[in-house]
Amino acid sequence: MTNKIKRHLARFDLLAKYPMEEYGYSKLWLFWDYLWAWVFHRCTLMDYFLYHFYHLSYRGRKEYVCLWAARDYHRLNPKSVFEALEEKDRFLDRFDAFVHRDWVGRNFRSSREDFRAFCQKHDRCILKRRTDYGGAGAELADLSADTADELYDRMVREDLIAEELVTQCDEMAALHPHSVNTVRVLTVGDKIFGATLRQGSGGSFVDNSSAGGFFSPVDVDTGIVAVSGIDKDARQVLINPTTGMTIPGFQIPMWAETCKMLSEAVKLIPDAVMVGWDVAYTPDGPILIEGNAYPGIFIHQGNYRGLARSLKQAVNTAKK
Repeated sequence: MTNKIKRHLARFDLLAKYPMEEYGYSKLWLFWDYLWAWVFHRCTLMDYFLYHFYHLSYRGRKEYVCLWAARDYHRLNPKSVFEALEEKDRFLDRFDAFVHRDWVGRNFRSSREDFRAFCQKHDRCILKRRTDYGGAGAELADLSADTADELYDRMVREDLIAEELVTQCDEMAALHPHSVNTVRVLTVGDKIFGATLRQGSGGSFVDNSSAGGFFSPVDVDTGIVAVSGIDKDARQVLINPTTGMTIPGFQIPMWAETCKMLSEAVKLIPDAVMVGWDVAYTPDGPILIEGNAYPGIFIHQGNYRGLARSLKQAVNTAKK
């Protein structure tokens, strides 16, 4: 418990630097105000600093969906939805028409012969933990006939899946060529509710903010990035420091095709109340990377526009 408190305080010190330096707040004031917000709004440290709660009144803070409220929404998804989405190979099998890449799983396409054939077709792949999220444990692996059996045994032992590497289109690669940059699209029922661009930075091969990347809310009507990027420490980023690409105003390519693809994908999981879809963009069109039954709401509120009322209305409509 003591170590957990120390980590929490260290995280507070890091996140508090921005409002202290930019707006002149004292650390003591921020600390007590955060505790107040934690009690009355069930907010985490990230909620408090990402949404600039230190600027907001009680009423203003109520406009945001904080982490614990988001988890209440996640629980509306039935168990079958979690099973279909959170096991990556089960997801890839169900949504195969929208995946457009080769893969080997643990429950599907899972034989040693399947993996040997996979190694004959591909020189490299990405390995993922079958039930993890947020890019945790993902790694690139070289493939050859000589090492296929050894790598297959490791996949069985560590519960990994292998996927063909995605070649992204030039527009998305311009943001950060080392990672496959994706858009997280949030559907509520059969409607698109929100979208957020995620891009890597610093040479990382994943685009998650936890790995140094940025996220930026997207206008769902136009597919245009609405605001600056935001990093894991809740700091705003106007330009990707690795590539020099300006973030606000970026047009997501093939946005109309994305919306059409998701309108078909949601039909394959009709019991879902809320799904977060990770979409990548190849030269041939958008493809699905993953689906999430407990998607983060915070990335869709990074433009300092709370979604509490509109999300509640959308969920109530979807449940009818």
